[in-house]
Amino acid sequence: MACFTRFAALLSFLALVPLCLSAKTMGGYLYPQFYDHSCPRVQEIVKSVVAKAVAREARTAASLLRLHFHDCFVKGCDASLLLDSTGSIVSEKMSNPNRNSARRFEVLDEIKSALEKECPHTVSCADILALAARDSTVLTGGPSWEVPLGRRDSREASLSGSNNNIPAPNNTFQTILTKFKLQGLDIVDLVALSGSHTIGNSRCTSFRQRLYNQTGNGKPDFTLDQSYAAQLRGRCPRSGGDQNLFFLDFVSPVHFDNSYFKNLLAYKGLLNSDQILVTQNQASMELVKKYAENNELFFEQFAKSMKGNGKKKKKKKKKKKKKKKKKKKKKKKKKKKKKKKKKKKKKKKKKKKKKKKKKKKKKKKKKKKKKKKKKKKKKKKKKKKKKKKKKKKKKKKKKKKKKKKKKKKKKKKKKKKKKKKKKKKKKKKKKKKKKKKKKKKKKKKKKKKKKKKKKKKKKKKKKKKKKKKKKKKKKKKKKKKKKKKKKKKKKKKKKKKKKKKKKKEDKYNLIIAQNLSIDFITPSVPNTI
Repeated sequence: MACFTRFAALLSFLALVPLCLSAKTMGGYLYPQFYDHSCPRVQEIVKSVVAKAVAREARTAASLLRLHFHDCFVKGCDASLLLDSTGSIVSEKMSNPNRNSARRFEVLDEIKSALEKECPHTVSCADILALAARDSTVLTGGPSWEVPLGRRDSREASLSGSNNNIPAPNNTFQTILTKFKLQGLDIVDLVALSGSHTIGNSRCTSFRQRLYNQTGNGKPDFTLDQSYAAQLRGRCPRSGGDQNLFFLDFVSPVHFDNSYFKNLLAYKGLLNSDQILVTQNQASMELVKKYAENNELFFEQFAKSMKGNGKKKKKKKKKKKKKKKKKKKKKKKKKKKKKKKKKKKKKKKKKKKKKKKKKKKKKKKKKKKKKKKKKKKKKKKKKKKKKKKKKKKKKKKKKKKKKKKKKKKKKKKKKKKKKKKKKKKKKKKKKKKKKKKKKKKKKKKKKKKKKKKKKKKKKKKKKKKKKKKKKKKKKKKKKKKKKKKKKKKKKKKKKKKKKKKKKKEDKYNLIIAQNLSIDFITPSVPNTI
C-alpha cells in the first residue's frame, strides 16, 4: 500500500491512467504480443518479481500502481518519472506529488536487471511499469486485463506537468474531471479508477483539514461521518503526527474489492477527493451506487478503463475525421480570403489616387492660410507689446499699493496684538477673581456643612438624652408601681393578722365566759351569744 506523503500523492489511485493513453508510440501501434518473439518470458518474469515484492511488503502493490499513475498523467506512459536530474533534465521525482513520497523504485530495478539477463536491450521501462501495475492489481484480488505493449522510454522529464496535471486531494470534482478529460478519460473512467483506493494508505497531513478546518472557518467537514472522524482524530491531532498512516479503505485495506464505494455511501471516505464523488455530482454518485452493489461490474469497468479500449478509440477516429474536415474548410476560407484581398487592393489603389488629388488641393489651401496667419501673427505681436507695457505700469502701481497695504496691515496687527494682550490681562484678572470667589464659596459651603453636621450631632445628642430621660422615667414608674404593690401586700398581710388576732381573742373570751358563767360579756362578743 502506497504512502502518499505529499498532498497530490494521496490521489495516486484516484485515476490510474489507462495503459495506452494514445494509440501510437514512436515505433507504431501497441499490442499485447509485442515481445512474443524478442522476449517471450517478459510477463512471467515481471509477475514473479512483483509477487515476491508484495509478499515481503503488502504496500508494494499500491506503490507500483501509484508510480504508473504518476508516470502516465504527465506526458503519457513513457517512464519519464524514472529519469534522474542530470544536466538540462529536472527530474519529475522533485515535483510536489513525488518528492519524498514516490517509492519502491528498487522493485523496477530488480525487474529490469532480470529482463536484461533474459533479453538485453529489449523491454522498455514504460512497459515494465504498465505490467507491474496490472500484476499488483491481480495479486491483491483485483481484475486482470491484456496490457498493450511496445512503448518507448522518454528522454525528457516535465516537472511542471507533474505539478499541474496530477489531481490533488483537495481539488473540486470539476477540476479533477477536467484533468481526466485532458488524458482522454471521462466521468465513468474517473469513478471506476478511483476504486483503486480500495488499497493504499494516506498520511494524517493529507486529510487533517477535514477533521478540524475544512472551509477555513474552524469547523470539520460535515460530509465526513462523525464517529469515523472521532476515530481518526485519535491518531491525527491538530498539530504533530503528520507521518501517521491511515488506510484509504479501512474495511479491506489489502484486498482489491468494491468496499471503497460502500464506504463512500456511508460518508466514510478518507480523502476529500474520494467523498466528492458522492457529494458534488449526481452522475458520479449513481456510478458509485452501481459499483457498491455489483463487484463484477466494478472489475469489468476498471479493466476497460485501464486498457483504454472501446469508446476512446472511436473518439480518436472521429477526432481525425473532424480534423480533416476542418483542414478542408480552412483551405476554402483561405481561397475566399485571397479573392477578397485582391478586390480590396484594387479599391485601395483607386482610393489612393483620389487621396493624392485631395492632398494637392489641401496643400494649396494650407499655403494661403499660412500667409494669412503670418499677417495676423504680426498684428498680434504688436498688440501684445502694447499690452505688456500697460501691464508693467499696472504692476508697478499695484506694487506700490501693496506696500501701502502691508504697512497698514502691520500697524493694524500691532494694535490688535496690544488689544489682545490687554484682553488677556483682563481675562487673567477675571479668572483670578473668579477663583477667589469660588474659594470663598467653597469655604462658605464647608462652614455650612460643618454647622449642619454640628446641628445634626446636637440633635442626635438631644434625642439620645430624651430617650435616656424617658427610660429613666419609665424605670421610676416601674419602681413606684412595685413599691405600691409591696405596700398593698403588706397592708393586706397586716389586716389578715389583725383579723386572726381578733378571732383568737374572741374565742378566748368565750371560753373564759363559759367557764366562769359570768353575765359579763365583752363588747367584742356578739349579742347572739
